Amino acid sequence: MKQIVKPTLLAASLLLAGVTMAHAEGWNAGASVGGSHLYLSNADCAGLTCDKNDFGFKVSGGYTFAPNVGVEVSYVDLGEATFSNGTITGSMSNTGVAAYGIGTLPINDFALFAKAGVTSIKTKMDGSTATFSASDSSTNTNFAWGVGAEYNVNRNVSALLEWERYKSEFSDLGLNESRDVDLFSIGARYHF
Repeated sequence: MKQIVKPTLLAASLLLAGVTMAHAEGWNAGASVGGSHLYLSNADCAGLTCDKNDFGFKVSGGYTFAPNVGVEVSYVDLGEATFSNGTITGSMSNTGVAAYGIGTLPINDFALFAKAGVTSIKTKMDGSTATFSASDSSTNTNFAWGVGAEYNVNRNVSALLEWERYKSEFSDLGLNESRDVDLFSIGARYHF
């Protein structure tokens, strides 16, 4: 619950602050790359070699429609976690779309922001042995949030540093597994 309340309060306080945004109202588009981390427990990896980190990226579009307030829609690829014990190999990958409301606090050429919204993440699981392989996927909608900083390189271009938290959920095959996935990324945004 604390993970939901803190970013919501931060976004609300940014909206009430009434300071002017660094960028004027209008459309923007961006792209970011970075590292993803799937939170697998020690029990999940018991007897296995697990690699929980991978490359991740996202592309996004948004609109700033009032001072300190904007929206963003993005496609995100959170990479793939892999596991193996020499006989069994497998992977778990997460891709999907997100829609956020964003609150921004500009500080000269910098801006701090918080965002909260919903995601539809497709979790795909693959597994194989020497004689058998299987694959299945599950798509679920969950809450997501993030925080970041933006630096205005010039009037139209800004550099981004972001951290976002997503939920990976697998509900097929009689399983009901849910894990957090983080994306820590750097990127750029173009303001039209």
